[in-house]
Amino acid sequence: MKLDKNLIAALLTLPDDRLWETVRAVAASKNIHLSETPPPKVTMDALRGAFSDCEKMDLVTAGRILAEYREKGKKKNGK
Repeated sequence: MKLDKNLIAALLTLPDDRLWETVRAVAASKNIHLSETPPPKVTMDALRGAFSDCEKMDLVTAGRILAEYREKGKKKNGK
């Protein structure tokens, strides 16, 4: 998959809530449903770190970060 460095750089400058909207939209296109509420700043910073160098983009790390966030949400909601 070829990634556009300029697009990734622009996305990473978005405020957390706007970046989260974008992450949710991409996830939804793959039938992955994420909370409407953005994760804590530490989680958003970790996502930005995973995507900061699109030459070495770490999709596995990004996926793990999102999976951990989803699991915390499920436990918090008693599911």
